[in-house]
Amino acid sequence: MIKIFIANDKGGVGKSLVAQFCVLALDANGLDPDIIEYDNQPKMRSMFGADRVETNSIGLSADGNRDQDEGVVSWDPLLENLLSNNSFVVDFGAQAWAGFSEWAESIDLGQYYKGKGLSIIVPVTADREALNGAIRVLKSARELLPAAKIHVLKVNKDGDVDDLEGIPEYKMLFTMIETCKAKVKDLPTLRAKGLPVLFSLNYSLDRIVNTPLEDLPLGDLPMASRARLIASVKDWLGEANKVLLSALISVKKVGGTRLRRR
Repeated sequence: MIKIFIANDKGGVGKSLVAQFCVLALDANGLDPDIIEYDNQPKMRSMFGADRVETNSIGLSADGNRDQDEGVVSWDPLLENLLSNNSFVVDFGAQAWAGFSEWAESIDLGQYYKGKGLSIIVPVTADREALNGAIRVLKSARELLPAAKIHVLKVNKDGDVDDLEGIPEYKMLFTMIETCKAKVKDLPTLRAKGLPVLFSLNYSLDRIVNTPLEDLPLGDLPMASRARLIASVKDWLGEANKVLLSALISVKKVGGTRLRRR
């Protein structure tokens, strides 16, 4: 039983990408995790299908307002997920953690769920607001779920996070990491020709590596370049899942690479 929260109050830090990695690794181990997303711009449903993904909007109603009590109650089904014996991956969209925190405090979540099997993954990029978003999550995560494992994941797709070490937010983040006893990991970076196009079409990583070369909608990109793209994604899947899950489960083959527990 593996339960994973992926959260950062800043959008565009790679939360849905990390969620994909986690789902595929758990699938490879026969765990068949539930997939849950809290987002007003959902992505997981388009990648894994509406029949598998539970999507919860955190956006405002048509009149621009949302009843505060109703917003808290909308999180109630998550308690059943936490107390069940099912594995799951929860993708928290931008600003969703604030709503979760309010709900968790309202029911005193830590009293009922002791955190066994739960990991909180906090992706962060080389962006001041991404650091602030991660800090907000870390400030409440340990208090709300004291037994959870917390991992801060450096996603260096927009530059090296450590290049920001001179700014106050970077120092605050690593102070919070020490306070929370979180572990810091680096997600491998992949820049491959054609990959942004497939991502924009909501191609999931497993779909990319399993689609015939001629069926990938990449225009005039040569077949050899397509083959290199697929090979790169397979290697990327393997390396990323080593980083993410090797401490949690004994991972089988994912993307053609055998992963093992550290």
